[in-house]
Order: sequence, then C-alpha cells, then structure tokens
Amino acid sequence: MVSASGSTLGELIESLDSQYPGLKARLVEGERLRSGLAVFVNGIQIPSRLNARIAADADIYFSPAIAGG
Repeated sequence: MVSASGSTLGELIESLDSQYPGLKARLVEGERLRSGLAVFVNGIQIPSRLNARIAADADIYFSPAIAGG
C-alpha cells in the first residue's frame, strides 16, 4: 500500500509521480487516464477525468479496464 495526497485524481497522480517518477506518464494521456485503465475509489469505478474529486481517506486503485465481447 502507498499513501499519497490530493483532492482530485490529477493531484493524487501528481503526488504519486513525485514519489515514483515516471508514473504519471504511464497513467495519464491528456486530461484523462490512458485508455485501457480504470480507477476505483472505495471499490466503485469513477470517471477517468483528472478533475474527479476524491476524499482524503479514500482507498484508490488503478486497474486494467476489462471489456467483454
């Protein structure tokens, strides 16, 4: 588990990137998460916009997006 701060998804990713340089480039494309990635906050998938608000005590994880067909 890793701790990071931020009130938006973008701020959280910036905080993570300061701890793990290069992580942002792997997660972000423009103003959204890279295609093929999903983000979950407290077990619920949220929109992949960087301005999505997140609570300070939230559990967040990134996952490959799963598609059926």
